[in-house]
Amino acid sequence: MKKGLGRIPKSLSWLSEPATHVTTAEKIKSTQKGLKSGLTRATFIVNQELNNKLKALAYWERVTVKEVIHEALTKYFEGKNVKPIPKKEKLI
Repeated sequence: MKKGLGRIPKSLSWLSEPATHVTTAEKIKSTQKGLKSGLTRATFIVNQELNNKLKALAYWERVTVKEVIHEALTKYFEGKNVKPIPKKEKLI
């Protein structure tokens, strides 16, 4: 693909998408800004050896680290019944 002035790189294509109206009740969390619906940012501390394996697998499979993590977590939770964390009651 030929790059030139005025072109938006594929990785930044979300910039050209029309903005959606967000009411105050629907404020987007900072961990979700700029992401597709249903996605969120998360930060984890990982064993260095596992991180190296993660990056190597992503490299050799020609996928992103995000895709490897998504697949690993999906398989890990497959068949598990995980109850949601109860919401805290608000004190008035």
